[in-house]
Amino acid sequence: MARILLFVLFSFAIAPNSWSQERFQRVYGGDGYDTGAEVIELADSSYLVAGTTGSYDPGMSSQIMLLKTNKTGHAQWTVTYGGQFADVAESMVEAADGNFLIAGYTETIENSYQVYALKVTPVGDTIWTRTYGGPQWDFCHQAVALNDGGFALLGQTYSYGSGEGDFYLLRLNADGDTLWTRTYGGAEDESGAAISLTNDGGFYLSGNTESFGAGKQDVYMIRTDAVGDTLWTRTMGGVEDDVCNGACTTSAGDLVVAGGTYNNSPDEFDFLIHRRGANGNSLNTSMEDGSTDEFWTDVIEDSNNQLMVVGWVNDSQWGKTDFLYRRYTLDLNFGGIGTSKGSNEDDRMFDVKTTMDGGYIMVGVTSGFLQRFDDVYLHKMDNNGITDDPELGLAEITVAGETFAVRFAPNPIESESSFLIDGMELLKQEKNGPFLLKVFDGLGREVVSTQLEDGRTQLSLSHLACGIHYYQFLSGTELLATGKLVKVGF
Repeated sequence: MARILLFVLFSFAIAPNSWSQERFQRVYGGDGYDTGAEVIELADSSYLVAGTTGSYDPGMSSQIMLLKTNKTGHAQWTVTYGGQFADVAESMVEAADGNFLIAGYTETIENSYQVYALKVTPVGDTIWTRTYGGPQWDFCHQAVALNDGGFALLGQTYSYGSGEGDFYLLRLNADGDTLWTRTYGGAEDESGAAISLTNDGGFYLSGNTESFGAGKQDVYMIRTDAVGDTLWTRTMGGVEDDVCNGACTTSAGDLVVAGGTYNNSPDEFDFLIHRRGANGNSLNTSMEDGSTDEFWTDVIEDSNNQLMVVGWVNDSQWGKTDFLYRRYTLDLNFGGIGTSKGSNEDDRMFDVKTTMDGGYIMVGVTSGFLQRFDDVYLHKMDNNGITDDPELGLAEITVAGETFAVRFAPNPIESESSFLIDGMELLKQEKNGPFLLKVFDGLGREVVSTQLEDGRTQLSLSHLACGIHYYQFLSGTELLATGKLVKVGF
């Protein structure tokens, strides 16, 4: 485990509404690839985000990352976990004892993969770590916490089972010891994507199959009892591909799966939601035909007893992906809110939760905003799906446990602006410098480069072309913060 100074946090905040539903969008990361997999709200309305990072240790392939924010999304600390090879977080759940399980997979020295699980305290200290699996490739894609303090993990195994890949269900106790394992599948490839609890203490297992069903790949749904014995199996799909990415159990005990289908239009994936009763009978299906590839990645039942789904859609105008959210009734009719959001680069959401204030929190990945590699993207909106346009150009740096803002003021600008650094004196004590400000135009060309000595530097920027620019604040070659600067003309 490595506890690190959170050195780069581009963030933009939106004021809460009149009855204190927080709304914000924030981006976190470094110079590598950083992805958010799951977010959990804590009792004080702060958040834990589990994900994967390639930014914090250049000697590592990738590491599991745990990020703690306050209730407005300001980062407080980050912890990383893992070994020399790739470690990936896919899921996080709160245990019955108030600690947290992070689950995913780890690369071994033999170039295979094993299921990887670690239990941590609310401040990120490791309680235990475990690996599970055989000599081939084994993955965990989602975990659930159980009332006895243990866990159930669902993923895919190539080490065990009857086919190429099979559903892989592991039952663990609170100490991470294996109580039992099960595999499900046929002669071809199956992969478990989502696990949820049934109302009688069993499990819904959802994912994809190439062994059964009508098409190349179909949605594969299994209901088991509490010890993993199969009660029923179902497939859903047509002659082309149908994919499940997420699933949930409704308050009525039904199973809802979300993903994409290639059977609704001839040349792209379309949004797919399917609801099935506790006895396995098909209840509703929604397929939406857009003009580009579209996938749902997660689905929950919210505090309105409606379904909230998140996913992504290709932007046909820009050739990029935007994340999209939408609310549905349990009968899969449109529930009144839903739109696409994001930057001018790729943006995807992988997890959504309801929050105690009645809104929603979701986490995923963006390659926009900071104009670098992938970053963790955390998005908070109110119950009506409202999130105002972000303020541009605000960045934050956490130094010696304190968070300071870095910004241009004014921004947007006409000709002159000041670059402001809160906590500059403390920053000088912690960093060697020299402190540099660089500004780039929309094509990535450097148009300003200046050394900074004080917390306020007045700049004449009349030579900049009108439009959006991007700035970097550095200590030597270390990137401390980055953001947007808008030049306007009249």
